[in-house]
Amino acid sequence: MKSLVTLLGVALICSCSGTELKESIPTEHFSVSKKINPVKTIELERFNILRPSDCIRLKDWYAFIDYGDVDNRIKFLSTDQAKVISGVREGNGPLDVVGAIALRVLDDSVYVIDRNHKKILTVDVDADSLNVKVSSYGNDMWSGCVPITRDRFIDENYSDSSMYQLKDNRNNIIMRIGYPNDKNLKRLSYIAQNSIYFNTKFCVSPDKKKYAFGVSFTGMYGFGSIINQDSITLDKTLSYYSIDIENIINYGGDRVVPANTSVVNVCSCTSSEKYAIFLFAGYRYGEMEKYAKSILIYTWDGEPYMRLDIENDNVSQIYYDIDRNTIVGIAHNPEAQIVEYDMKDIIK
Repeated sequence: MKSLVTLLGVALICSCSGTELKESIPTEHFSVSKKINPVKTIELERFNILRPSDCIRLKDWYAFIDYGDVDNRIKFLSTDQAKVISGVREGNGPLDVVGAIALRVLDDSVYVIDRNHKKILTVDVDADSLNVKVSSYGNDMWSGCVPITRDRFIDENYSDSSMYQLKDNRNNIIMRIGYPNDKNLKRLSYIAQNSIYFNTKFCVSPDKKKYAFGVSFTGMYGFGSIINQDSITLDKTLSYYSIDIENIINYGGDRVVPANTSVVNVCSCTSSEKYAIFLFAGYRYGEMEKYAKSILIYTWDGEPYMRLDIENDNVSQIYYDIDRNTIVGIAHNPEAQIVEYDMKDIIK
């Protein structure tokens, strides 16, 4: 059952009875598990890609953010051609980016989410250079933002009592989704809850009919529907564990962060036609140099499908390549690598 409230002309949906509280670690709830190993490894240092983030696969290219190169933040790598095409400076120009950014794919274009400049760039490979354009400007996008279409986005929220929002590319809020029913966190102000739900990872199904999220700092997952791209519902949440309020470190006022003993949950989220795919961290908040332990695969109805164990691969981020049926990851052993896992016997 969902309650629907109208707030300032915008729909606010709160998930009331669809939450399952389990008080355990997510990996314990998968009856099927499998240890997998990379079928392909690419050393990135030889391509001068030193601090990669948000690796995605687009046609014959790998695309990255490279935080080690201020003059070329975005890099496209073709290993078949042993070729790197770079562009997008760190700066304040109309086609520059600054600070933490994120990459997404939509309609064969790479979207660069620049929350500090409140803009979205589209980046395409054009011969031997990158074709960069401003897609949206003046929009309060966060790094967890995912596009549904060129003018519809699901995004985190830090300004009111909703957890996330459906927005257009002119920063108009179409719908708000309220916080799930977590008894511990309900005791906090919504500003404090915002800081706990910070860095939630979202993914959208290829047909744009479903979405899912995993919260980084609590054991919560959500699964919802996209209706005509103008409405979203939160259909089910799984809350495996919460945060003990007594163990939260308060930095003054309403800003809080998890205690060092808190378990970090999701650090990456991607999707296939049938499944929402999460990279489960499993390490403690005070051990942020650790890497993920498992890939957790759920149906779009929120049912656990399979756990893939990758604990020794030092993976920090994943992306599902639908064309090749592989999962591409960034790993550190200790230098940065691309790792690829074959999914043909797993995702069918």
